[in-house]
Amino acid sequence: MKKKSIKKTGKAKYEMNLAEFPVTVLSKRVSKDKKVIKYTDWIIGKDGKKERREWTVTGSAEWGLPTGSALRTLFELINIWKEQGFRERKIYFASRYNLLRQMGSKLSKRDYERIEKDLNCLVGITIRAKKAFWDKELEAYVDKTFHLFEELNLYRQDGISEGGKTQQPLPFAYIKASEVFHNAVKKGNILTIDSELFRKLTAPTEQRLALYLSKMLRKQSVHKRDIFKLAEQLPIYEKYPSQIKRTLNKALKSLIDKGFSLLESYYYEKSSDGKSENIVFVKAKQKTKPREEVGGYKVKALVDDMLRVLGDEKSRGFYTKIAKLCPQDMIYRALSETKQDYSDSSIRKSRGAIFTEKIKRYAKEAGIDLGLSSPKKDPLTKREREAIKEVEKAFGGMIKFVDKDKNGEV
Repeated sequence: MKKKSIKKTGKAKYEMNLAEFPVTVLSKRVSKDKKVIKYTDWIIGKDGKKERREWTVTGSAEWGLPTGSALRTLFELINIWKEQGFRERKIYFASRYNLLRQMGSKLSKRDYERIEKDLNCLVGITIRAKKAFWDKELEAYVDKTFHLFEELNLYRQDGISEGGKTQQPLPFAYIKASEVFHNAVKKGNILTIDSELFRKLTAPTEQRLALYLSKMLRKQSVHKRDIFKLAEQLPIYEKYPSQIKRTLNKALKSLIDKGFSLLESYYYEKSSDGKSENIVFVKAKQKTKPREEVGGYKVKALVDDMLRVLGDEKSRGFYTKIAKLCPQDMIYRALSETKQDYSDSSIRKSRGAIFTEKIKRYAKEAGIDLGLSSPKKDPLTKREREAIKEVEKAFGGMIKFVDKDKNGEV
């Protein structure tokens, strides 16, 4: 029976939690003492309080943690699933041969063994997310302990199944997603990425950054991260800043050279406390509709995003004005930087105050009048103004009012 080929498309999908948080190491091998991947950070919750997030990936006793090649395998599985409409939990990839061909890999014995190990590693991992799994329906980070996949069925060309029983060759091998994973993609918690570009990225660090930035630059025009926290999140296992930066620079240069359209540039800057360094990603300008074509629904969406981050319902009128007058990328840049600055414990201003300062500055730089400047107060009373006019008239314009002195005298 002829195996069905898997159609390639230009636009690929990927689950957002897996784009933000690590699932695999990025090296070719994992040391025997490396049992888990762990990432922690702090976010601002809906009530304005800081909350600690934890994301832990544990490999199975038999297969261990997935390596860099498993990231590419996972990407291909999700996109085969997309072609099947995410209809059911089983992802039919036909065979190891078809999966390798889809990836553009060689068809050597080593490649067959590698893809089989990748699949088993992905089935074996357990993910524990503490306030780190985004539930699109609840619009909140929740606690989850789950597997990505629950079952793998491979069938050999000689008719011997994984269980060792002889049977007729079955062409449609499949991997079965967990209910948690299936629900996440069904609810639309997915992002879009160029599949052809992704397949051009040969290094796992490049692929991981492409997925991460596709998530982070969706709504942010500028994304800033401490280099050590970013290294922990990807993950990059380097000890010194120079080593982390060297790894990032190599991968990011390749991303830009190969046409990753979301990223315009990046640079490094000292952190606010001067103890570390941040990497700043700058989003490439996207073609947008002229402002007059943007309907009221767009303004409302921007206002809702501002309120979600800033939590200041009393300022809805001000935020509506901002949404009508300022470009979307300027607003998201100010929101992104506000979140970063507010997380710095040395800054005691409210999120609304930080945002207002930033958006006023960016609007002024762009020549946008927000209409916030109050009219200059007349230093004279009405009676003083009338008296001065009489004096000026009597002297035929030979004297003019200058100002009041420090004693309040005209």
